[in-house]
Amino acid sequence: MPPESRPLNELWPIIEDLVEAARSDRALRDVLQHGTPEQKRQALEEKGLPFHELVFIHRELEQIVYQGSLRFWWW
Repeated sequence: MPPESRPLNELWPIIEDLVEAARSDRALRDVLQHGTPEQKRQALEEKGLPFHELVFIHRELEQIVYQGSLRFWWW
């Protein structure tokens, strides 16, 4: 069982820092855009976003975005 994730309000600053780092660091941006899944996972973990928290974020967003609106999304 994966460790429990931090609350979303604690993850947003990490995500903002990651986005800012990717804007200024070409190598990081290249890994995130074109790297293998393992390279991407490693880069995200180095920035403080372990995989289990990415899954948590995805599930939270999935509930908001898709709940009740799936018939309107074709992609």
